[in-house]
Amino acid sequence: MKCKLVLHSSTCPVSLPLGFRYTHQITFFADFQAILAYGLSQIHTKSLKGWRWIFIVEGALTIFCAIIARFFIVDFPQLATFLKPDEKARAIERLNKDRGDGEHDEITREKVFKHLSDWKLWGFALIVIHPRDKD
Repeated sequence: MKCKLVLHSSTCPVSLPLGFRYTHQITFFADFQAILAYGLSQIHTKSLKGWRWIFIVEGALTIFCAIIARFFIVDFPQLATFLKPDEKARAIERLNKDRGDGEHDEITREKVFKHLSDWKLWGFALIVIHPRDKD
């Protein structure tokens, strides 16, 4: 199936239009973050240097955004009070089409062991925790 590179298209996989939006947001916020970090690095007080202010301010912004987002982000479409029933059905259908888990189901021991027995999971874990040379 050919897929046109547009933001909204029913012929494209669900993850493609969301990926475009996410990429643009990352670019915007990365630019903003660089300007903010430069300005904060210029602050010097007796107790804290500029690089510490970067961590304090950006950490506080992250915590603030996480608290606000907690009230707006829903786990599954079934729990969204702002969606109409037909919109919920369409969202579940798109999730099932894209990744196959649009229906909310319980976590069981079998599911956990199934995913823990996947060799790719352990391969990526080894890549992440691999010790690096300390030069």
